Amino acid sequence: MERRPARIDALAPGLRRRLIPPDPRRVDLREAERIVAGGRGIAGPEGIALLQELADLLGAALGASRVAVDLGWLPWERQIGQSGRSVAPRLYLACGISGASQHLAGIRGAGTIIAVNTDRSAPIFSVAHLGVVGDWREVVTALLERLAARGEARGLSR
Repeated sequence: MERRPARIDALAPGLRRRLIPPDPRRVDLREAERIVAGGRGIAGPEGIALLQELADLLGAALGASRVAVDLGWLPWERQIGQSGRSVAPRLYLACGISGASQHLAGIRGAGTIIAVNTDRSAPIFSVAHLGVVGDWREVVTALLERLAARGEARGLSR
């Protein structure tokens, strides 16, 4: 008996291989390329739902500060910081996160950090590459509208 490796193209002409990226909703935060995270400032599960909508449009994973996890808004696997996951995404968008030292230690490896917080003296701004002093809900709503308009212009649906 002679053994030969099977070739996919011989079995199914026209079949192409492609890499399927991981589902951002299930990927380990340590592996995520983009993360949208919320803290106490997002004020509850309704805020988490809005951040999840933004994360979905950005192809990002959803994370949270320790306080948001302690309040039960997200499971422990989504906690970012010294007592959670240390992350190194290319993009980290923090909404309503003040930036306790333990949280900042967990995002040390992030490429670009964008922070949205109403407190202009929040420690998160000391590490942010772009900071927005304002209501996170207004900023996220505007981003959602802009991304939806771009998607419609490209023929994509939300």
